[in-house]
Amino acid sequence: MKKSASALGVAILGLGSSFFSSPAMAASLADCGTAPAGGTLTLTGDICQLTFSAPGTYSFTTPKAFAGMAALVVGAGGGAETNNAAWQKAGYAGSGGKVTYIDLSESAGDESVSIVVGAAGTSSGAGNPTDGQASTLTLGATTSTAAGGVKAIWANAPTYCTIVGNTSDYLGVGDGAGGNSTSRAGETCVNAPGVNPSLGAVDSAGTAAPSLFAGLNQEFGFGGVLVTLPSDLPALTPGAGAGVAVSATGNAEDPVADATAANGFAAIAWQLPAEPKASLADTGSGSNTSMILGLASIAVGAALATTRRRWVK
Repeated sequence: MKKSASALGVAILGLGSSFFSSPAMAASLADCGTAPAGGTLTLTGDICQLTFSAPGTYSFTTPKAFAGMAALVVGAGGGAETNNAAWQKAGYAGSGGKVTYIDLSESAGDESVSIVVGAAGTSSGAGNPTDGQASTLTLGATTSTAAGGVKAIWANAPTYCTIVGNTSDYLGVGDGAGGNSTSRAGETCVNAPGVNPSLGAVDSAGTAAPSLFAGLNQEFGFGGVLVTLPSDLPALTPGAGAGVAVSATGNAEDPVADATAANGFAAIAWQLPAEPKASLADTGSGSNTSMILGLASIAVGAALATTRRRWVK
């Protein structure tokens, strides 16, 4: 019995020490918290990312602890315009919504954030397409805005380009979040660039891409695409302007436009602290739990070992 008590004490001492020496467990999605209504939460490595892609207003409370935080906000794209007149069949693409990076690292944590995702502009063949709506992020008294893309504007010159050497139809260019189209004065049409954070692209105001978005491999705010029939218009990415498909052989076919541009988008990314559950202190879990268990185990083990020594005497 005396030997058993001693052995048990040594075993418990070893268990207590293991709470301090065991390597930290890998982060799990639960460490990121719970996604608010309308948001999608993902985890890559130790980076949590919360995204909103449908038009609307959302709220989010920043985590209590983090090693860095940033946001990306994208305005909705502008609508396109088409002209089916027999004398001139033309198409004008909508412009992409702007992209804005926001540094949230100075947030005190546990703060309320309001996000508005803008709705896409609509296209029209009757001369009245609409602009894309702006997207915003508000933290405290500061609101950051990503303007929506401008609707297509019916103006022959100087903002037009040509497709496959065809100069009989005017094709209005759609500018992108990453800059204006380089084909604005009758040159062959070149799609205007968007902004891809994973490539380190600066935002529409020239702000450097946050490293937290290195894994966000998507082009936002692409200028409206111009293609030739019978090619299909490509799928729209967030913030893209509405595109137009036109005939490559003059006025033979009516131009076709995307019914709408793409909606806006918002993302918030943060890096988990070294001990992920430290951000969940109010749940009773976290780094203190291991310390308490470890100390308790060592205390019990030491008591049993001491008892053994007393019995031996």
